Amino acid sequence: MDLVKTLLVYMAVLLTSSTAMSPALTPMPQVTAAPTAVVTATPTLTISPTMSPAPATASPAITTLYVGDRGQNVRTMQTRLRELGYLTGKVDGIFGQQTLRAVERFQAYNDLKVDGIAGQQTLNKLYFDRDVVFAPVDVTPPPTLAPTPSPTRAPVTASVPVYYLSTTGERLFTEVLTLSQGSTTLRANQARVPTGYALVSASQVTVTVSESGVPNPGSVTFTYARQATTPPVTAQVTVNYLDENNKLLHRATLTLPQGRSTVTANDALVPSGYTLTSVRNIQVTVSANGVATPASLSFVYKKAAVSVMVPINYLDTQGKVLYTDQMNLTTGSHPVIANDGYVPAGYTLVGANTQTVNVDAQGNATPPAITFTYRAPAFADVPVFYQNEEGVLLHQEVQRLSEGTTTIRAVQALVPEGHVLQSPEEVAVSVNSDGVATPPSVTFVYKAPPVATQAPTEAPTEAPTEAPTQAPTEAPTEAPTEAPTEAPTEAPTEVPPTETPTEAPTEAPTEAPTEAPTEAPTEEPTEEPTEEPTEEPTEEPTEEPTPAPEIQVPDLPAYQTVRFMDGAYQVYTGPGDTWYQAPDALLTGGDCRLYGSENGWLLIGYGTPQGGYRIGYITQEALPEGITAQPLSLGSQAWTLPGPASLRDDPVMDGPPLLNLPEGTPLTLLAAIPDDPRYLYVEVANAQGNQPARGFILRSELE
Repeated sequence: MDLVKTLLVYMAVLLTSSTAMSPALTPMPQVTAAPTAVVTATPTLTISPTMSPAPATASPAITTLYVGDRGQNVRTMQTRLRELGYLTGKVDGIFGQQTLRAVERFQAYNDLKVDGIAGQQTLNKLYFDRDVVFAPVDVTPPPTLAPTPSPTRAPVTASVPVYYLSTTGERLFTEVLTLSQGSTTLRANQARVPTGYALVSASQVTVTVSESGVPNPGSVTFTYARQATTPPVTAQVTVNYLDENNKLLHRATLTLPQGRSTVTANDALVPSGYTLTSVRNIQVTVSANGVATPASLSFVYKKAAVSVMVPINYLDTQGKVLYTDQMNLTTGSHPVIANDGYVPAGYTLVGANTQTVNVDAQGNATPPAITFTYRAPAFADVPVFYQNEEGVLLHQEVQRLSEGTTTIRAVQALVPEGHVLQSPEEVAVSVNSDGVATPPSVTFVYKAPPVATQAPTEAPTEAPTEAPTQAPTEAPTEAPTEAPTEAPTEAPTEVPPTETPTEAPTEAPTEAPTEAPTEAPTEEPTEEPTEEPTEEPTEEPTEEPTPAPEIQVPDLPAYQTVRFMDGAYQVYTGPGDTWYQAPDALLTGGDCRLYGSENGWLLIGYGTPQGGYRIGYITQEALPEGITAQPLSLGSQAWTLPGPASLRDDPVMDGPPLLNLPEGTPLTLLAAIPDDPRYLYVEVANAQGNQPARGFILRSELE
């Protein structure tokens, strides 16, 4: 009897405080054929009439929470778990063991992965899912009254319909729940009814399923009443659009809700050509009584001045576009001055350098466009001769001169050693607009150095040279016999004469001329004098070698910064795809330096993805419209490497060499870098696999 009383008291306590006194780890209810059919997986019930599946706090943060975490995010999660009936402990902002068990139960009843971690999926289900499952309360009878069924016995269940009705009898929602044997508390789910209804019946009902599968009560009904809606508080605000003279351009009326709102100026409401001069955004506050502060707003606009875009074209005399520009001109008269910096170097303006454009009040420009015409520079090829006083040619070259006056200077290194310039060292050459040079050629005259002869040649040549030297002495006697007899020891220090005067003049004349006169004089003079001049003069020139030729090349032209057309362009060391190409030499974009063009190819400098720098040639097809590349004017001075050297395509970052050139490699010197005297731009005819190449060599490796 005492046992029965104890059980009755226990049941009463459970019925009156099922939520507060539910155990922290309520087992999952038994299922029949599928887990989803059990009441613990299907019903979604609330605790009180005012609660709904919406989050307890506005916009909770979706931040993964773990055991041991603390703070407002944990407190928000605990509050929501308590609302749904999963947490029976206190809300303290600490993710402890009770909170862990509540999260695990929530995950189990909502078909989530049970790991005790409140991740994104768990929190989204907890805060935002209208079909979230509330925690069921299973009241299991004491072991003495409900013995554990045998393993072979099928579970006992019952189907219980749950009705959501309005106070007028309208059915708002119906569902059928499958409950297991024992007691289960069903809670009203606010999400099952439309917005605007409030629960007026009990918020929870306990259903008991007997051993025979009979539920008590057999159905559950939750009753809701429609709530009376209060219209929101609003206020009307007048918005004025004014010009600078306070003239009304437009007026609008806005209806704003209670609270703070931002009103933004709408440019579409004013005529075209007006520009806002006041602030664009204004804050308006509507009180609970529907009073707006401020009650009216004003946005001020200014009428823009009339303007027109006038194209400015730079053309050559053939009509080819050199550059295009445009100017935004307002009402009135505007002088437009030609900018010579927009055309390639050397081009000359044809006509006036200033033109006037008039813009009327309607924005019409007269003339509608401006054109400046430029004449391309003229060039002339001027031969430059180096010869001695007898007219014998020592060197010849051709220099291409541009329009204007150019000074050509004699280069001592181009004539044999010892020759002395007799003519002026500089000659000014003028090239007119028709490409005619004055003078048409330049000649530098040099005096040949005195050539030393043997001292004994004065005696033997008096008699034997009259007859026998007519044929054999024409070549040898012109240089060795005229000047050297005066002082043979002074001149040999500059040009050693021992090989020419002793072998050529003495062998040829002594065999063919007379037999008598050559025996006596030739033995005495040829043995004694030749030992003295040949040993002394030959050591002197080795200490003072022939001075190295002077390097004379033009500078690379000034570059312009250009962004080429989109695409990937192969970069070669010379102007053409038959020139040597460095590995991975590819231009894919970015700002580049454009130096000029040659044979349809552009000489450019560009940065590499690895942070380096290269100079090479790409096809002229990459040049954007409106950009003109000036023709390259490079030197052609021949040179021979005095020693091994490295050829590079990066004179800025001192990158790795392209090729290593051996001593004696013939080169052509093309240009110098104006702001970096260390390097010279050169060309190698056969650099790699019989391919020509261009690149940069240190000046120190050329001297």
